[in-house]
Amino acid sequence: MLSAHPGREAAVTWAGPSLVLSTDGGPDDIRNLREWLIDEDALRGRVDLIERAPKPGELGAVVDSLAIVLGSGGAGTVLAQALITWLRSRTTDLHVKLRRSDGTELIMDAKQVRGLAGEDLAAAVDAIAASLQGDESSRHDSGPADD
Repeated sequence: MLSAHPGREAAVTWAGPSLVLSTDGGPDDIRNLREWLIDEDALRGRVDLIERAPKPGELGAVVDSLAIVLGSGGAGTVLAQALITWLRSRTTDLHVKLRRSDGTELIMDAKQVRGLAGEDLAAAVDAIAASLQGDESSRHDSGPADD
């Protein structure tokens, strides 16, 4: 587990593209999503919880995001597919925010991805995977990656 100190990001060195993922849900959503993601062989060992320091009156640190290392071998596509599947399984209208190490952000909306099917779903996975890997040249101009 990574620990962030007030006003600072956790200091981590990763090989390959890295992301910080957060949701507008609570710590239980973050933990649930981590368990979902590490069920994927390509993501196992690449997803870690990030804690923030407790606010006054809170007991202990609070899990508020995930650190994800994509590396190579299609992990970006696996992550995109897993995130879409997880969001579609939620009964609430969550948003997931992914921030690449270069500061680029991508927001995915549960409501938006629930309605995707067939070619639209495949195009969304491709666009999200390209955006996560930092490949702007292959990014589509429609779908959930354009929030």
